[in-house]
Formats: sequence, C-alpha cells, structure tokens
Amino acid sequence: FPLSIRAAEVLFGVLKAAKYRSAATYVNAVRVEAFLRGFPADPELLEWCRRLSRAAARDRGQPKHSEPITAQLLEKLVEVCLEEVRAATSEAEAADALARADAYVLAWTFGLRVDEVVTFDAEESRVWVGHDEHAVALNISMSKTNPERKDTWRTAGCSCSAQGRSAAARERRARTCAVHRLEDRVLRGDFAVGVPLVGKSRTRGCNVGVPRRWRKAELLRALRADLAKAGVRVRDPEGAERYGMHAFRRGAAQAMARAGWSESTIKAYLRWESGCVALYIAEAPLALSRGFAASLWGAPGRAFCQPGVQGSLANMDGVIR
Repeated sequence: FPLSIRAAEVLFGVLKAAKYRSAATYVNAVRVEAFLRGFPADPELLEWCRRLSRAAARDRGQPKHSEPITAQLLEKLVEVCLEEVRAATSEAEAADALARADAYVLAWTFGLRVDEVVTFDAEESRVWVGHDEHAVALNISMSKTNPERKDTWRTAGCSCSAQGRSAAARERRARTCAVHRLEDRVLRGDFAVGVPLVGKSRTRGCNVGVPRRWRKAELLRALRADLAKAGVRVRDPEGAERYGMHAFRRGAAQAMARAGWSESTIKAYLRWESGCVALYIAEAPLALSRGFAASLWGAPGRAFCQPGVQGSLANMDGVIR
C-alpha cells in the first residue's frame, strides 16, 4: 500500500495466469482495503479495476463444478452418511459420518462456502439454537472477502413440521432439517472457542477425542465419494469433476428461486455482493419445462383458459411428475 495501477495490473495478471476465476474480485478487495486504511480513493484506479472485471469475464466459460445439489440429492447424501453410521465399527467412523451429514445440511441451508464450513467454530457467540422457537441461526461473514470484517446472522426454521405431513415424512425430512441436525450436534459436542462446529475425529496424538478441522480437499474428496455411493455420476464425459462444495450454495439458490424468492432476496440471504447469483438461478425455472406443453395444451382450465402469468403457470404442480 498504497495500491497503484501497476501493482493492481501485476496482481491481476498473476491470478489470471493461475486460472483463478475470482481474480478481479480480489483485486477490488485490495482496492477497498487500501481505502479503509486511509489512502485516498483514486478514480483512475477504480476505472482500471472495472476494466479488469470485464477482462476477467472474457472466455471464462461455464463455472467449474457447476452442477447444483438439489434437495432430493441432499437427502440421498445424508442417507449415505447415516448408512455409514449404522455400519461403523468405531466411534470415530460414526462421528465422521455424522459430521459430513451435518456439514452438507448446514452448507445447503445457509449457503456456506467451503472455507466457512471447515473454519466455523462451535461457540455460543456464533451459533444459536432456539429449541422453543424450532429455529437455529449462525453468525456468518457478510461476504467472501469481507475486508471490513462484518458479520451477520442467518436464521433457518424447522423444515419437517409442516402441517399435513405424515409421521414417516416428518421423520425423513428431519434428516435434512438444519434445526434437528444442529440440535443433535449441540447435544453430542462441546461448545468452546476454537472447537470446530463440524470437525473430524482425531485417531492419533495427544488430543484423541477432540475433533480437528476438516481440510478443504479432504472434505471435497469425501463429498465426491458420498455422491458416488448415492449413485450419482461425479464426472462428465470429458472426465472433469461435476460437483464441488460450492454445489450446495448453487443448489440452495436454485431451490429458493423455484420457491418464489426474488433475486434480491436470494442475494441478501446467501450473502452475495456480486451479481453472479443471477447466473446461478438463471436455469432454475427450466426444471418446470417438462410440464410446459401439458400446461399449455392440457385439459380445460389450464393456460389458454386463463389470462397472463397465472394462466401460463396454472396447475403446474399437478402436471409435473
């Protein structure tokens, strides 16, 4: 510091050469950090960063690991973990399988990034469990870079207590309910500063029994192994990986879009500062495409008998199987 145009250009070039997809975002984060440290804002540097953002977008193509993890796939993943718990031959194996199930559900429900999953501490200042309210909340960083170190609370309610569900359906839904999973984890683990909320068992050393943090690559390998056990094709025809930990965040965004959440609400809840959320949810309505023809040309009372958007989307739930 201070940040010059030349330094920003070199930093961007290094990140771009390393095929870092968020190069422009981090250059802008450095620019903001310089301003927060008291260096005067430079209009020329701001314009240069805008040019870098446009340059970074050229030929970027489809995001890596772009397949979303849907709610149905989340259920399969959790079931794989619970099967491993039932077949475990040691407490460490069972604990690690439960930890993965909890990590998957929390990542999907709160849109957590992999860094947040592996570094989140189980301390009362960051985790709230409202047993009477049937809700849980996490205190999470406002953004990916978060140069101002601002945190925010995100709350999730119980997803398995809806009226009209059978006891079996509620029990099945509880497996992927963030409230139930976090309540169970609170009962099983210790809350203390420095103790990971979702950790991996230690099997050697002087701290056996005290969970350590997952390594990002370690959790990613476990996710792909669990997907394969669930019968999911984890590689595309070219051999590239189809899923990463960001798939939970993308899947959550698309589920919210299909549930009727506005783009701005999704962006706020999942803590996106950039406009990339639009890319994540753009294809969400296409999940309804199988029912388009039936909704348009089906029985009386469907689209051609009703005006506007209400007509075009009438009875879609009954059309899709």
